[in-house]
Amino acid sequence: MIGIPINFINNQLTKLVVIIVISVSIVCSIVVGDILIGIVISLYLLIAYFGFKILCNSMKSGIRKIIKECDEETNKKE
Repeated sequence: MIGIPINFINNQLTKLVVIIVISVSIVCSIVVGDILIGIVISLYLLIAYFGFKILCNSMKSGIRKIIKECDEETNKKE
């Protein structure tokens, strides 16, 4: 299971992305004239961002696990 750290929401980049997504939603609503399209686009952007963030976190933990296993094998050989 992938855990999301508590400071994940307080991250400056996350705040910036949320502000950008809300701005895009407002602009789409004004340009297209339909607020629903703006909301749908903003939801897609948020899902893509958070999905990418979770994927990166899981890749980092996987890489750490591989490095740890390699270190253990190296120590056994010595």
